[in-house]
Amino acid sequence: MDSFKILNDNKTYKITRANFEMLTDKKYPYCQEIRKRMRYLAICPACGNPISFIGLYINDQTDRKRKRELHGRHFTEDVSQLADFDKFAYQACPLHNDKAGKLYTDIPGTKKNNEIVRLIKTYPEELRECISKILGFHISRSKFEKLLVSFVNSKGYYFKGITKFNLPYYFLYLLPNQKLYKCKVLDDVVEKAIDLKSKYFEVSKEKRLEKKVDEYVEFEFILVEHIKNDNSESINYKLIERKKEIRNLIFEYRIEINHNLFADMISGK
Repeated sequence: MDSFKILNDNKTYKITRANFEMLTDKKYPYCQEIRKRMRYLAICPACGNPISFIGLYINDQTDRKRKRELHGRHFTEDVSQLADFDKFAYQACPLHNDKAGKLYTDIPGTKKNNEIVRLIKTYPEELRECISKILGFHISRSKFEKLLVSFVNSKGYYFKGITKFNLPYYFLYLLPNQKLYKCKVLDDVVEKAIDLKSKYFEVSKEKRLEKKVDEYVEFEFILVEHIKNDNSESINYKLIERKKEIRNLIFEYRIEINHNLFADMISGK
């Protein structure tokens, strides 16, 4: 199928990467790790069942010669906080195509994929340092390990165009939204934005991101809207705070990708 819906919205949207990122903020329940695989999810506009996006960030395929284009496919089980699977509605759905064939979950490994995995295994501290610099927050080893699990479960090393020159940026781009509570703030511009715009968080004297309310609130980052042309490459970086259904955009900045940041750090090692 080529369209989808989201919660609490009667509109139907065309399946594109830009629409998914804009409408979901790559947030739970639209991004969930199910059986150690990252799933990108929404709702079927015809039958209300959950659907999974195929080919959103990496290429799935039906055989070893033909890859599938980006589309939606019914997800035939309940999805927490999104939609329960209704078998009868699924069977009657006009968008159901039971001749679509089985989709492979992996694509054959390539030299490039293996190189990305090798770089991550060989230079985790350098990658963590680059990520901290890009975000303006100190990413601890334990936090980095959690990010790494999400990256692996999203099979980010298969993403088209990923190289050692853009690895830290693509690493962050391919993650679902991630929380930053208690992380140390490193960037003065980010700190100022939090001080000016945040209703629920503040930067402590120790430069850590702390809550200033007693209620349950979240502070998260996402990288979206990747743009690449002949002369430049950039990704939009957003910091967002949430309280239940309230969403406040704290900081937004289009990051120009520095293709030498990681490469220079590991050169000669």
